[in-house]
Amino acid sequence: MADRPQTPPSLDDEVARLAEQVIIDRAKRQKASAERAEHAAIVDGWFSRQRAVLIALIVAAPICALLITLNVRDQSLDELLLPDPPPAIGLHRAQEALALVVREVKTYREDYSQLPDSLAEVGEPKGSWTYDKKPNGQYRIQLELYGQVVSFNSVDDQATFEGRRP
Repeated sequence: MADRPQTPPSLDDEVARLAEQVIIDRAKRQKASAERAEHAAIVDGWFSRQRAVLIALIVAAPICALLITLNVRDQSLDELLLPDPPPAIGLHRAQEALALVVREVKTYREDYSQLPDSLAEVGEPKGSWTYDKKPNGQYRIQLELYGQVVSFNSVDDQATFEGRRP
């Protein structure tokens, strides 16, 4: 038999075929949307925005309180986390801090021709400071830092080491 030439599909057939493809595509999209919605519901059920904010608040509140406490107590985070250095290094650091403050007091005296009323006027680094202003322009500065006590007496113009404090 001879092959008959194929007739082009009619317009009705083309519209029906396109409508069928649209229906199939719509069904696939609805199925994908339902799967996404199910997955989102599972994720939202476990990790919702409210829960994320609550977790962030629970983590941030103690950190904020710690930082505020350290700031109020004039401590640094490394002082809290790190142990005191060995006595020899602690003594060296205390002597350096004392020498810095003594230099600042001498500079203040040269600039203003008088001693400062407190060490706050020249700046005092960390540590426990004692400043005794005596008559006749004499003064004594004592520092306790890392368990080491060092002092400076302007009469001797010399720093002394008073030993480790228990």
